[in-house]
Parts: sequence; C-alpha cells; structure tokens
Amino acid sequence: MDFRQPEPIPIQHSWKHDLKLSSSDHYLQAASQYQRLGDNVSAIKAYREALLYYPKLPEAYVNLGNIYEKLQHWHKARLTYQQGRSICSRSSENQLLFNQALARLNAQLKENKNKQTLGHLIYPFFQPETKLKKSVN
Repeated sequence: MDFRQPEPIPIQHSWKHDLKLSSSDHYLQAASQYQRLGDNVSAIKAYREALLYYPKLPEAYVNLGNIYEKLQHWHKARLTYQQGRSICSRSSENQLLFNQALARLNAQLKENKNKQTLGHLIYPFFQPETKLKKSVN
C-alpha cells in the first residue's frame, strides 16, 4: 500500500487567464495553498485578486497583511490591516480581528526598533582590538 502524500492539484492562475473564479472561497483556498507552499508572491497576487472581486473579505486582508509582516514590509502590512478595518463590516468579530493584527504589528515594530537602538549603543564597545589600537594611536 502506498502511503505517500498525493501531489497537490495545480491551481489555475486566474490573474494570468483573466477569469473570475466562481466564489470568494476559491480565491481564499488558492491563496492559502500558495501561502502553505511558501510561494508568497503568488499568494499575494491571489489575495489581491480576491479583494478586487470581493472587497469585503476580512480573511483576505488579514492574511495578506500577515504575509507582508512575514516579509517585513511593515508599511504595507499596516495599510492592509487599516484598509480592511475600514472597508469590512463593523461587526465586533471583524474589528477584533483587525485590532489584534494591528496590535501584533505595532509590538513587532517596537521590538525591532528596540533591537536597532540597542545594537547602535552596544556596537562601538565590541570592536576588535586592532581597530581600537588604531583609533587610540
């Protein structure tokens, strides 16, 4: 008996064929599969295409923002979350989803800023001795 994983079914690149998929679920599934495979470029294209046809999909905004965060495109992530929060329904569930994403992003930015500041403060004290001798002479 063969227990190998089945090969993934190829996804049609709708943005190349200019075909509108039949539902938002198809876009989300395609984008999610690309994301799982680590193909962030195709996942971004699929989420953006989903939002082109279905602009009120909170999952698409959050997942797209998550990819931007992973790629450390902080500004794009923030804009995506904020756009989703303003366009999607005002349900408490959606607002919580976007507020959590923005809070996580802000925490990540603060952590990165602290690391950079700490690095600038510590670096001069850890120079190799040869450089220190040259600078003293």
